[in-house]
Amino acid sequence: FEELFNVSVPNVFTPNSDGINDFFEFEIMQTLVDCIDVKVYNRWGMPIFESSGVSHSWDGRTFAGEPATEGVYYYVIDVRGTKYKGSVTLSR
Repeated sequence: FEELFNVSVPNVFTPNSDGINDFFEFEIMQTLVDCIDVKVYNRWGMPIFESSGVSHSWDGRTFAGEPATEGVYYYVIDVRGTKYKGSVTLSR
């Protein structure tokens, strides 16, 4: 993924509202912004976050708005039908 699109995806974030590293997010080339879907899953494979279009920033909350528990989450980034998978650790 990095080699093809010059993107760095973090492997840890800390959504504790201290203003530092509070979001799981990555910058993408402007020409691809509208072509990306992001899904984040918990360790049981249940979706916990989804985004498409311009914003791809996860604040560490579930669909219900509750803070997600600390741990490892798995993401799938879909760029024009090509999927890139990885994990990110949420630490508060």
